[in-house]
Amino acid sequence: MAKAIVSIGYRKYVMNIEEAITFGNLVAKAEQYDEKWHKDTGNGSSTTKHIWEIEEDSYNIVILPDAAYTTYKLAGKPKE
Repeated sequence: MAKAIVSIGYRKYVMNIEEAITFGNLVAKAEQYDEKWHKDTGNGSSTTKHIWEIEEDSYNIVILPDAAYTTYKLAGKPKE
């Protein structure tokens, strides 16, 4: 079955193309969330939490040919 590489931030995941499309559709409907730490300004430090509409694609999907998938899979996890 054909595979796709889905990049989210600095991580990449391999999944079936159908699952990648489903994932993309779900993310497109989501909102973005983040926490921002504010340094101490005399009243103590604080963290604010924010939710907003996604302004740009926060993921990327690339088709992975079967031959490439097989080769990469044989290589396994890289040694550190």
